Amino acid sequence: MTKLGNTGVGNGRRRPPPPGPSAASGGLDRRPLITIDQLAERLGVTERYVRRLATERRVPYRKLGKLIRFAEHEIAAWLDTTRRPQDGNDRSA
Repeated sequence: MTKLGNTGVGNGRRRPPPPGPSAASGGLDRRPLITIDQLAERLGVTERYVRRLATERRVPYRKLGKLIRFAEHEIAAWLDTTRRPQDGNDRSA
């Protein structure tokens, strides 16, 4: 039997968490995420259209396993980037 050294496996001690953002450091974003149907309702479009936007990577989204979620602040920024400048040629009137 060979000794593998102190790997931390099976000796009852926990490994320290990997480096990265933590809640204590303020690096973890705790803003709520919204679902496809919630975003569709807010934009006034169908769920199918929101899914298409995500599939085509035209809207910022997060994937949590199989679930697709949207951060409200990212959607607000995305909407600002898609806004067209006003000009004097408004054809809707």
